[in-house]
Amino acid sequence: MDKPFIHLRTNSSYSLAESTLKIDNIVDLAKQNNMPSIALTDNNNMFGALEFSIECIKKGIKPIIGSSINLLDIKYKNISSRITFLVKNETGYKNLLYLSSLSHTSNNHPVGIYAKDLEKNHEGLICYIGGEYNPLLLLKFQNKISLIEETINFFQKLFGVDFLFEIQRVNDLKIDQFENNLIQYANDYKIPLIGSNNVKFQNSNDFNAHDALLCIAQKSTINQTNRSVSNPELHFKSSQQMKDIFNDIPVIIENNLLIAMKCNYFPREIEPKLPKFVNESNISESELLEKKSKEGLKKILIEKSISSKKIYEERLDYELKIINNMGYAGYFLIVSDFVNWAKSKDIAVGPGRGSGAGSLVAWSLAITNLDPIHYNLLFERFLNPERVSMPDFDIDFCQNRRDEVIEYVNEKYGNDCVAHIITFGTLASRAAFRDVGRVLEIP
Repeated sequence: MDKPFIHLRTNSSYSLAESTLKIDNIVDLAKQNNMPSIALTDNNNMFGALEFSIECIKKGIKPIIGSSINLLDIKYKNISSRITFLVKNETGYKNLLYLSSLSHTSNNHPVGIYAKDLEKNHEGLICYIGGEYNPLLLLKFQNKISLIEETINFFQKLFGVDFLFEIQRVNDLKIDQFENNLIQYANDYKIPLIGSNNVKFQNSNDFNAHDALLCIAQKSTINQTNRSVSNPELHFKSSQQMKDIFNDIPVIIENNLLIAMKCNYFPREIEPKLPKFVNESNISESELLEKKSKEGLKKILIEKSISSKKIYEERLDYELKIINNMGYAGYFLIVSDFVNWAKSKDIAVGPGRGSGAGSLVAWSLAITNLDPIHYNLLFERFLNPERVSMPDFDIDFCQNRRDEVIEYVNEKYGNDCVAHIITFGTLASRAAFRDVGRVLEIP
């Protein structure tokens, strides 16, 4: 049976402003080209790992999770070298998550890691080097030949047979000039060779669009000479095209396939897991929520001189029943805990925003400061038993002191139960028109 080529270096749009390929584009291309597996190796992040895994499994493709991360030990003219990792197992996935996070949280400029960071966090990973940011290539340009041997020995000692050299044939003069050296080092040190095409766009017709994207990222125009330029070869090539490219080194096709077979872990979507509310009393979360809500409502009704108590009490009972039946009592208690802690420390907290403002329980617990009955707000927009989904309070804290609230939650519930989320900006139609017009110098 004819062996397929497996792309082991593919960049999605999560390689921010470097690739025009969305996750579903990559998976569809693998499917269309009868490739049983494909790797995602976005630069300096793993933002797309879960989305990529879900999409691959949905379409019958084996996902290979990876990332290319800057190696800050070796630089050339302020350009950092870069090494690529692929995940073999769950341990490797956790190690790659750690290394990727470390590259962004250790105040390194640019983002990246040092070789020493790999010593305790390399297990379960395949490591390969190649392309224009190959550390060996950068050392050759600096004529530091003795350091090349030292670097190879370091990586080979850590990764053993899982350390590889990557050949790229994408008509890049620097890479082409170093290829014979890389093959010679591979023979001398018995290091397997793999091949890639550094995929960043779909087909050759997308070259100009990709070049414009690079201009947008660099805030330059298409006619400027001192900028990074796209490469027309970096499109998604078929198995046959890649076999033709590496027809003189057929072992590359075999090695790429073997690497794909070695990589057997990918993240799966799981239900949200809430931490337990730190409860000092001996009653359950449901009972505690009911107790606190009724006490809070009673206090508000007196303070606000509200006489129509029955409608509030009935609404409260209705909401409590839904919250407890859906198992979200702990969530309300946790949110109430840190919101009221912030208020006790004179940290400004917003009055309530989004669908959460429709909850009377939230008002009773002082999470929000709006009377949902007075404003005729629906609780079902926030939590609906017909559409089971995690509730989500939008809470605003004073930006100068919000770190204090995060630290409080970290200390009380544990770092492993607290996460930050990120929002990705996209180029919508209007912005894209404007930016492309500027890039092409069209007034």
